[in-house]
Amino acid sequence: MKNVFVTLLLLLTLFACNKALKPEEIEQKLKESMSEYLNHSPENNAAGTSFVVKDVTYYPAREFYECEFTVEMKRGNTDTTGIMKAKVSPDFSKVIRRL
Repeated sequence: MKNVFVTLLLLLTLFACNKALKPEEIEQKLKESMSEYLNHSPENNAAGTSFVVKDVTYYPAREFYECEFTVEMKRGNTDTTGIMKAKVSPDFSKVIRRL
């Protein structure tokens, strides 16, 4: 009985550990988080405007990712590409724009 318990505990520990994300996966998740923030956030009042995140450069700080995004903005017949800076939480759930 003790061996079964130890085996289950070891298996649970192995599956509970988070695997480290590859840099490509981090980039993709950062792009998705920023795109979600820009296109669907209630704070962003840009009706009729769509944003496409083209690229991201990031630095993994202690409590967040410090990011610089290249973003294409489209509204009607006009479009422009620019740079936006933001902090993104390590779980990719929170985006804080920087000016």
